[in-house]
Amino acid sequence: MPPDNQLLIRLSTGSLRYSELPDWLPLHNFSTALEAFFACAFVNPDLTGREHGCCIISRDNYLLLPRQHKVQGDERQVTPTCEPNNTSPEHIETYVGYVHTHVCKTTEDLPHPGFSGQDFCKSIDDGLNLSVVCNGQDIFMLARSSDRTMQRVDSKILGNWMFIFRRHLSRLGKKPNDELLSLSIWEANRLMCDLTGYTLYFGPRGTDRLKCVYRPQ
Repeated sequence: MPPDNQLLIRLSTGSLRYSELPDWLPLHNFSTALEAFFACAFVNPDLTGREHGCCIISRDNYLLLPRQHKVQGDERQVTPTCEPNNTSPEHIETYVGYVHTHVCKTTEDLPHPGFSGQDFCKSIDDGLNLSVVCNGQDIFMLARSSDRTMQRVDSKILGNWMFIFRRHLSRLGKKPNDELLSLSIWEANRLMCDLTGYTLYFGPRGTDRLKCVYRPQ
């Protein structure tokens, strides 16, 4: 196994320390699984009005998105409905994260970046080591570190996202448009990373690696 693929597997187990998180995260075969999932979720116009999700399963040193773990939600959220089953000692599956899509809602049909406050809370509540979202053409990932990411959610976190978003938008002092909304959502994501201890990665769909764009302060 290539050393950088081992890095991804270690990241998926939550065993990497904050100082060990890479600036660039190679995805290897996981990029193929992600693109297949996103292509299916966004292929038909009638499917873009709802969110789609799937558990990320670690098995035999690979990250998989098994068909039986794929679910559909509504226009606001999607929730995993199944847990991985350990069918035999030779094929142990471990639930390490969750991937889902966001619905494009802007006036120009362009996606907004990053995660919602609910995404941050659910990622902490479910103990996710990896949380991935696709907002149309962009991929975002929250990565857990063993010594920085919080273990349980603070009930105030969900409200903090909206407070941060509105505060930053008001400080811009202009009539909201897609660009200003995106800037404010980016600010909310950065400060939510500070609160939860998740590190934020980003890249275009189809990429074989993600770039670290924010580390919690």
